[in-house]
Amino acid sequence: SGTTDAVFTVTMNKTSAGAVTFAYDTQDGTAAAPGDYAAIVNGAGAIAAGQTQTNIAIQVNGDLGIEGNETFRLVLSSPSNAEILIGTGTCTVANDDYVFVWTGLGGNGLASSTNNWRWNGSAATRLPDTNDEVWLDATSPSDLTWNSGVSGLADGVFAWTQASSYSGTVTIATVYGPSGFTNFTVVSNLVINGGVWTHSPNLTAESNRLRVTVGGSFALGPSGRIDVAGMGYDPGKGPGGPGAVNGIGGCHGGRGANWAAPMVTYGSIEEPASLGSGSSHADGGGAVYFVVAGQATIDGAIGAKGGESSPLYTSGAGGSIFLKTATLAGSGTLDVSGGAAAANWNAGGGGRLGVVLTSGSDFGSVTMLARGGSGAWPGA
Repeated sequence: SGTTDAVFTVTMNKTSAGAVTFAYDTQDGTAAAPGDYAAIVNGAGAIAAGQTQTNIAIQVNGDLGIEGNETFRLVLSSPSNAEILIGTGTCTVANDDYVFVWTGLGGNGLASSTNNWRWNGSAATRLPDTNDEVWLDATSPSDLTWNSGVSGLADGVFAWTQASSYSGTVTIATVYGPSGFTNFTVVSNLVINGGVWTHSPNLTAESNRLRVTVGGSFALGPSGRIDVAGMGYDPGKGPGGPGAVNGIGGCHGGRGANWAAPMVTYGSIEEPASLGSGSSHADGGGAVYFVVAGQATIDGAIGAKGGESSPLYTSGAGGSIFLKTATLAGSGTLDVSGGAAAANWNAGGGGRLGVVLTSGSDFGSVTMLARGGSGAWPGA
């Protein structure tokens, strides 16, 4: 990322009594203007009398793409007081991106193992950090757990891309609380075109959630998903859980269906971050918390639905999704609905969902759902 200058040196084989002038232009090779470099058309150059060389600087643009070395040319023409012997110079724009490709060859699925990464085409000798790009594709469909703090693994990366060919599950092991791995940071852009993101499961307390800060834009493609369904409180647990009472749906933003005493609802309306409570038989939904500095484009699904038991009985309450972004686009779905219950059983209540736009006012065509779970006795 950023810019730098490619410097061409124009040299004469001897000095001239008068100034030498010439024109110059850039020409695309595998590098193309204006994306890769700043084109020059009809540039004017000169070598002063008594001198033998001059420099021409061309701005080269960095990017976040994963690509090989690329070239462009500088072509001289229309000289005065000299002849052109070699009129074309070629600049090679070297790929100096530190791109870590997930291979999973270490066999343990942990981002903290160098054996699971390939670094710019070779075996990695260190772990990715906030200066590096991470890339997941068909190279390996294996699951990945980002376990920051283990073996010095950083709590973020510079950029992250999952191609549509990646089909695994990425667990970002962020936790609640004031310390530990509480937030995963992507300094620039986050792209999830394939595979799934989730967090670690919870038991009887709020321990794990998916909390992410994106410094650039966030794109969730049609084949990409963030799914924390059933990753909340265990059956019977949570502020809206029934405890040991049988046959009751979990509560969160809405009440679960029940035939016992009224259950409580809980959690922030403006900035939801709580887990969904479990029902008598199923887990509640997990929690997704995203802050995006640029645009969030949601064409896939972000889900924190309540869990469903197997075999199907009562269902858990939906969890929470909080998305704070400059602008929102896309036609995907945000869903914190309660889970579905079996016939003659009580369903869980809906969770809590909050979307805050810091620059725009258009929510695109994104569908947002926070309804109670379906069943003979649906949740609220």
